[in-house]
Amino acid sequence: MLTSPWTIWITGLSGSGKTTIAKRLLDFFKDGDHKVEYLRLDEIRQVITPNPVFTKEEREFVYRSSV
Repeated sequence: MLTSPWTIWITGLSGSGKTTIAKRLLDFFKDGDHKVEYLRLDEIRQVITPNPVFTKEEREFVYRSSV
């Protein structure tokens, strides 16, 4: 059965458990024999803005660039 790709975005405050939830979901979907990609915005940000200053404008730029 061919299905369309989809995405789960997990957002929240620092230390709120986003990574823990994402890793559990990753394990769950891999066990179900799904093709899964795990992307961390922190890693993507290092490529897009190697010396981040975390301004509102920069954050919006990073979000737009990662879609």
